[in-house]
Amino acid sequence: MEIAIISIGNEVLKGHTSNSNYTFLARQSTLMGNHVKRGYIVSDDPGEISWAIGEAMSHASLIITTGGLGPTYDDMTLESIAKALNLSLVKNDAALEMLRKRMIPRKIPLTPERMKMAELPEGSEPIFNPVGSAPGVLIRHSGRQILCLPGVPQEMEAIFNSVKERYQNPDLHYYEESLEFPGTMEGEMAPLIKEEMKKFGDRLYIKSHPLSGSASGYSVMLEISSYNKDAKEAERLVREELELFRKRFGKNIQ
Repeated sequence: MEIAIISIGNEVLKGHTSNSNYTFLARQSTLMGNHVKRGYIVSDDPGEISWAIGEAMSHASLIITTGGLGPTYDDMTLESIAKALNLSLVKNDAALEMLRKRMIPRKIPLTPERMKMAELPEGSEPIFNPVGSAPGVLIRHSGRQILCLPGVPQEMEAIFNSVKERYQNPDLHYYEESLEFPGTMEGEMAPLIKEEMKKFGDRLYIKSHPLSGSASGYSVMLEISSYNKDAKEAERLVREELELFRKRFGKNIQ
């Protein structure tokens, strides 16, 4: 499954808030055997949100958005998605009941602004938010799925974890390992990485990350990963390849 992740919010775009939501979603999606094709960051602007949805719909089977589901004037995600997909925004009774379950026990009034969180694109499936108020929303359209999640990390993670089994890829398994090579420069590894990448094609991915601050003054973190229909084969490929690099460059590994 190809996935696009859209992070929505002026605070993210300006660098005021770290985009930890993207990191979480991309990592989880990868570990579930999916490919994160693209990531987008857009402002709280209907035109920008609609543009990102249109772009993502052109290549991704699952689009995950974070941010913009709350009660304030700049929470425009669902309105913008509805417009982009030519759908009506309607009161969703199931979403309204979820709001009641969260707010009534805490004696929080259902103001018109909070009621807005139950107005979803027609045909949407609301997903209960066990941490906050705004439900998650799943929209199915033109053979694609759009999973809309709140921007608050704890809420986003709780809702995603409640539905992620739906998006587990049973036909493709992911495995990775990383190892630091002190005293090795990235350029030293480059020829072997190139050679091995050509040999394995898309069965194996090798990435070097130069580090600083090691005792030797320079170091490389090597990441090797594999997607494979067989989980044990993915693990075997990665471990054998890591051992090849260990033998060649691992003289300083403790």
